[in-house]
Amino acid sequence: YYEWTERNCRTEKGKGLFYNTELGSGMDNTPRRNVGKSAWIDYSSQQALAALNISKIAKVLNDTATQELYLKKHAEIKLTINSLLWNENTGFYYDLTENDTLSPTMHIGAFWTLLSQVCTNEKLSYMTTHLQNPDEFWRPHLVPTLAANQPEYDEKGHYWLGGVWAPTNYMVIRGLMANNELALADSIAFNHLRKVSDIYFNFKPKTENIAFNERYNDDYKTLWECYSPELNEPATRWDNTFYSRQDFVGWSGLAPISLLIENVLGFDIAGKDNLINWNIKRTDKHGIKNIQLGNQKVTLIYEMIDNKPNINITCERPFKLKITFKNKDYIFDITNIETEINDLI
Repeated sequence: YYEWTERNCRTEKGKGLFYNTELGSGMDNTPRRNVGKSAWIDYSSQQALAALNISKIAKVLNDTATQELYLKKHAEIKLTINSLLWNENTGFYYDLTENDTLSPTMHIGAFWTLLSQVCTNEKLSYMTTHLQNPDEFWRPHLVPTLAANQPEYDEKGHYWLGGVWAPTNYMVIRGLMANNELALADSIAFNHLRKVSDIYFNFKPKTENIAFNERYNDDYKTLWECYSPELNEPATRWDNTFYSRQDFVGWSGLAPISLLIENVLGFDIAGKDNLINWNIKRTDKHGIKNIQLGNQKVTLIYEMIDNKPNINITCERPFKLKITFKNKDYIFDITNIETEINDLI
């Protein structure tokens, strides 16, 4: 697919970078006037991410030639993006238009540079500043897909004219984590999960705003395709009249599943290493039951007993557990079916 993209998704106007289509990108109505077949910041960064991951796969396979080739491709894309798509005056990445100028549209696709390791250390602080700017991306429901200072921004969401989407949120959060911006990543994850939960339990839709084929005889406790950045309700879809699609898992499940497990509860499951990393961030009783680790299920529960942290672990076979607690790391070889840990300080 990487090679297909090289052959079919770039023209001379993109100067070696890559373009997509509105539907191909999934970001259907994102404003990209005159960008056309020039250079898209998101798709070019995704191609860099693909090159990086192919090189990692090749390393595992001891395929040195492929590893070096795709590391070179990643480096070339990174250099070109930083040369062509970075605006020094605003400190942000943009699409390139077919007129050889940077597009003025500030959209969430620029944050693919974090996960793809395209964004340099010098530029990272500029990107996180934009992310935390209330006039741009730091809105009541994080993160809108179009900055609030853009003329097309719509508080109702209007699909990609400000709508909050789980896949782009997850991309931003994982990109921040890859750049050690852990607190900021958690802030966005917690915000999104709270908003999704609040809408799930408390939102009462107006019947006239539900598309006819979406009208069910229930109370609409559901996950929606996308959400308003300003209002505690789903985003409007492409027609800016009806709510976006309901019962959307798929990707909206990233909030109550992935973000809950990875950011709120702090678990990172590394099956190939027979390892669970647990960053304990909470003081209430919490944990996870029957998480899959390789070919076994593991249960880990944290609670305070007599003012001391206590962790109970149930497993089917040995594994390694790394706990981060109050910024200290602890390594345990869990060998018993039931184990209790109560010596964290």
